[in-house]
Parts: sequence; C-alpha cells; structure tokens
Amino acid sequence: MTAFMNWKSRWPMCRRRESRPPLWLVDRLFRHILVDITGNTHRAEICIDKLYSPDGTTGRLGLVEFRALEMPPDPRMSLAQQLLIRALIAKLWREPQDGKFVRWGTTLHDRFMLPHSSGRIFWACSPS
Repeated sequence: MTAFMNWKSRWPMCRRRESRPPLWLVDRLFRHILVDITGNTHRAEICIDKLYSPDGTTGRLGLVEFRALEMPPDPRMSLAQQLLIRALIAKLWREPQDGKFVRWGTTLHDRFMLPHSSGRIFWACSPS
C-alpha cells in the first residue's frame, strides 16, 4: 500500500489531478497479487484484466471477473451469488482486514478435495 500512498511523487504526470489517483494505478498495484500459482492472471479467482489496463482499449471495460464462481443454472441462484459478493465487498470496505497473505499452494485441494479417510473410493469401471 505504500505505492498507493506516495503515487504523486512516483509519477509526476499525475500531479495535475490532485483530487484522485489515476485510473490505471489499481491495475498496476494489484496485477501481481491477483494471479494463479503459475503467475497467469487469466486463471486467477479474481481477474482485473478488463478493469482499466493502460496497455490497450480492450482492457478498459470496467469489469472485475470473479472466476472462482461457476455460472449457476437458475437466475435466482445467480442473484444470490451477486448479493453475497456485494455483501462481502461492503463489509470489507467498512472494516478493512489487516494481515499477511498466505500461500496455500495445493494444501486446500489436498485437505478438502481428496477422498475422505473412511475408505470409500468410487472407481469408474468400463462397461463389459
């Protein structure tokens, strides 16, 4: 966050607008954080590639993509997802969280997505 606080000293061309930082600053500050394990921004859970990228006009659509959520089959389920995201953003806006990022790697997948220790493993059999 220190880069955000002293943006006026880093980019002299921004001194014209004293009231707000430039729109592309969000893209440059958070792009390296919002990546997957390989460094790809397109496979991350939250993608800001189309928010306001100074690289070209296709990256200036004002979109934030939440790729961790799948498209629900029902419009009411989609509305519930959107309300959940909106509530989370509103809460985090009012009460910002302090702390360090945790690199989970494959630990979450190994802990919660592998078969349970009860011994039930379902095998896919080919028809005879």
